Amino acid sequence: MIRKQTKYWTTSDGRKLRICDMDDGHLANTITMLDRAAEIKSLQIHEELLTGAEFMRGDMAKESLENEAASVAMFGVYPGNLFPLYDNLILEKERRRSMAVREFFVAGVKFHDLKKVIGELEEGTEFKLDPEPDNKFDSNAVRLIFNGTMCGYVPKTLSAEVAALIDLRGDEVHCTITKLDPNAQPWNQCMVRVWVEGEETGTADQTEF
Repeated sequence: MIRKQTKYWTTSDGRKLRICDMDDGHLANTITMLDRAAEIKSLQIHEELLTGAEFMRGDMAKESLENEAASVAMFGVYPGNLFPLYDNLILEKERRRSMAVREFFVAGVKFHDLKKVIGELEEGTEFKLDPEPDNKFDSNAVRLIFNGTMCGYVPKTLSAEVAALIDLRGDEVHCTITKLDPNAQPWNQCMVRVWVEGEETGTADQTEF
């Protein structure tokens, strides 16, 4: 589970912004900028090492600098060694990527009762996650329940992961509607996100897994 990155990034105009509050474009552009800065720094270090090697009198010292220059040319300088918040930016990028994977349309709604309660639902409504180990098609099946009504399933591609998470974290695992369109095709009517309770900066928060 990757937590939101709550450290502060200072923008070009001096504003301080939590990394988790940066929009996707700003986050991507910042990482690209730091990657490029590390590439430029690598070139500078490479040139300095080669220049230093030219003035070395001892063969061993010269060879050592040349080898170091070759290593820099091949691998470059890791941006995290130059910019303390680089790793936090990368973690936030990975968190958002994993979050998107765990956002999905409810499966099997055509064969169950979502249509009977869809008028009572809205974005932010929570489904109960109900594992169904005796399901003959998928032993990891997880049903989505609203006020006792069986509305559908977690897609089979994610059911094993969600079922394991429920085993591990129990009632800390939640499922919330993020998009609802009663006029769409049944399989595209209800999008949800599975998330796990967490604590960040001392307050309860939604931490996607």
